[in-house]
Amino acid sequence: HELKTPLTSIRLVAETLQTRLEPPTRDWVERLLRETIRLSNLVQDLLDLNQLQAQPTARLNLKPVDLTRLIQSSWVSLEPLARKKHIQLDYVGPEQLIIQADEARMHRVLLNLLDNSVKYSPAQQCIRVQLGIISSDQSAAMHQVHLQIIDAGPGFPENSLPLVFERFYRADPSRTRNVTGMSSASVTLTNSMAPEPSSKSRFQEESEFAQPNSGSGLGLAIARQIVEAHQGTVTAGNHPDTGGAWLQLFLPWQPEELSECSS
Repeated sequence: HELKTPLTSIRLVAETLQTRLEPPTRDWVERLLRETIRLSNLVQDLLDLNQLQAQPTARLNLKPVDLTRLIQSSWVSLEPLARKKHIQLDYVGPEQLIIQADEARMHRVLLNLLDNSVKYSPAQQCIRVQLGIISSDQSAAMHQVHLQIIDAGPGFPENSLPLVFERFYRADPSRTRNVTGMSSASVTLTNSMAPEPSSKSRFQEESEFAQPNSGSGLGLAIARQIVEAHQGTVTAGNHPDTGGAWLQLFLPWQPEELSECSS
């Protein structure tokens, strides 16, 4: 609260000035407002991450959740950014897959993982999302939900893979591509995933405020904490076909739920 209260006050003052000033002074106030909002989001992310690390399962509201629907709703949230880059979602998986999860937190996991792929995918590419059930031992008595998110971006440097889910270890914003356009971002069943050649790394450790439009560097760290609170794991690598990022999510799944999954 010591950080959030003054930031809220600054934001209210900036919003008031924004309606009363004329350009170019108003432009500076708008920039101040954007940075204040970004800093507020960073503070909230830090608070959330600290709470998750201190009490991973204490605040989970577990209930039956359709993971397929959550993927779709997460993509809808990212559609404006994806549309600008002419990026489509290629979903392969069941029409419904019911899991026991905290719906709001699992939505945030999907949003953070997909957001990472959208930001670093070249224009006019597909992000492939594959969802299914796998056996986690030889007897097939244990099952796991297996979610894969594969993009055609620059991928992760091999020496950075152990650090991908650490705090503030984030992608270099200068390596994103600002491509505007009017074509809609949609869900398709195409498999065109040809990567665009790039020798640039995806991640580097740098100051949080180096770029005005950069992320907090906490999205993947928060995703990992939420997944681990659900007794699952999340991994990062580079896909052999596209060369881009390959994020994999594993969640425990009860065999008796098989009847609730339709493919």
